[in-house]
Amino acid sequence: MIDFIVSQFSEISKKAIKRFSGTYGTTPQNVQISFSLKPIVVEVENEKKVDYDVVYKVYKDYQKVEDVTFLNILGVRIDFKGYSFIAPPFIQKTLVRFANELGVNNQNVFVMLYLNDDNALKLNLFNLGEFVKSVELEDLFTDET
Repeated sequence: MIDFIVSQFSEISKKAIKRFSGTYGTTPQNVQISFSLKPIVVEVENEKKVDYDVVYKVYKDYQKVEDVTFLNILGVRIDFKGYSFIAPPFIQKTLVRFANELGVNNQNVFVMLYLNDDNALKLNLFNLGEFVKSVELEDLFTDET
């Protein structure tokens, strides 16, 4: 199941980057997508607690252009395949795991996706805007999250 999710997410991300590059009149190598966390207050059994929503942003030449939804990344209005229900929880748990590994606030970390010159999807982990390390796509969709 994880292999299927990874391969589908990779294809979806590549298509999104290429689609956004057309929208912004640039090459795919100049477009990036980031995933970060935004705190939200939820009520569970009449008790309020903090949870996190995944926030998606598109960049051109590493400058933020806009916030988008996962449906925008998919390039659809309605997600008949259910990807928008499967991927975000994995991404959220992974970002929390990365923050815990770094010993930082969950809101401080984000992952940025981009295409290299060979059109391979690459991911970098950042803390407060500072590069931490490159990560593998499989790290986002692991059974450990």
